[in-house]
Amino acid sequence: MGSITALFVRTVLRVLDTERSTDAMLRSVGIRPDSEVDASRMIPAEEYYALLKRAAGVDAHPTTIPLRAGAAMRCEDYGAFGLAWKSASDLRGSYERAERYARVLTSVPTYEMEAVAGGTLMHLHREGRRRLGLRLSNEATIASIAAISREVSTEIFIPMAVYLKHQAPESIAEHEAYFGCPVHFSSDKDALLVSDAALRKPNRVGDAGISRFFESHLDEEVARIEDHEPQWVRWNAIRTCFAVLTSAHLIILVFSLGSGRHRRDNDIRVNRCVLLCGMLSTTENGWYPSSCSRFQWIQVLNANVRIRSASSRRRGRSRI
Repeated sequence: MGSITALFVRTVLRVLDTERSTDAMLRSVGIRPDSEVDASRMIPAEEYYALLKRAAGVDAHPTTIPLRAGAAMRCEDYGAFGLAWKSASDLRGSYERAERYARVLTSVPTYEMEAVAGGTLMHLHREGRRRLGLRLSNEATIASIAAISREVSTEIFIPMAVYLKHQAPESIAEHEAYFGCPVHFSSDKDALLVSDAALRKPNRVGDAGISRFFESHLDEEVARIEDHEPQWVRWNAIRTCFAVLTSAHLIILVFSLGSGRHRRDNDIRVNRCVLLCGMLSTTENGWYPSSCSRFQWIQVLNANVRIRSASSRRRGRSRI
């Protein structure tokens, strides 16, 4: 049985149009209502589909749940995956990262780019019976691709067409209004058709160095998944802080997440990342330090120097 990040559960329930409490739905998939959002936590895919079905039963406008859930997603919600998407040089690079690294968020669907006349199809491949929960999940996935494409692109993102294998609801007007293009149901594929021109447009905060940094960490995460190793790094702890654009911030980033030979060193680094989250804010054009004192920044730097010093002493040499 496949698994899906609990982040999607939280997002769907957050956008429900209902007066009922969603606490019982959270508990039904093993999530405490008062717990923090943890993108690294996985739940069985079938439980997620069942939750979507229950959500549709209580929502005032169930056919638009996927559109609302997709629209609510932002790059930073996806942790390192989202930041690699955001820092890619162009939209094609973002889509290529989805092909390579989607496994850090789910083991169920896969993505594939296919060149066609005038554009590229971004395919969503998902096995399973086309029951209500899976159909809603597919729509939400494609809606979220459109949302984070709009977030990063330097031009207004409008796909050429959307294709979905399942049958259409009674009205598709809201679907076509959301995507801004024709939406074809009962198709032979689940996909988003994007023009080559849109894929070539630079991303707002594309940065090759930052992108490579996150790719290296995603490669490690994928390797852990393939090797069935425990995943102790909680990416949600650093989910909003690292599409930084200046060399000074990048140095802090490397110190904060540099690989350590000791688990304690890495735990401390992650804690420093949490502190750094509070010192960064995002704008439409990039990520910048928010208001904080010079003393706070010095604290972060000094703490990481101490980590490196202790680690070096354990190895019997100094690297300061």
